[in-house]
Amino acid sequence: MKSAVTLATVTTEFLERPGLALSTRETYELTLGLLLQKYGSWSIEIISKQTLVEYLNNLSHLKYTTHHKHQAILQSLLNFAVEQGYIKSNPIRGLKQRLPER
Repeated sequence: MKSAVTLATVTTEFLERPGLALSTRETYELTLGLLLQKYGSWSIEIISKQTLVEYLNNLSHLKYTTHHKHQAILQSLLNFAVEQGYIKSNPIRGLKQRLPER
């Protein structure tokens, strides 16, 4: 296992992957910006499901479709962290998406 790495470091690697379209990278950067402001300096290993659920719950002002995009990008980032060996499993794997407002 690699030594403790921050969320910001993993995110940078995630955004600099070869083959990632520029428009996709820009969307990801915008979407992950708020997360990085709050948790970028944290070791990726200590970011728990509860932390991420609370973060997503604080995005309640977003339309549910935008919320789903945030969650999907976060899911991709954490899957990347698993693939790279930074964490053993994705803490939000299987997390249900927010339902549309009735």
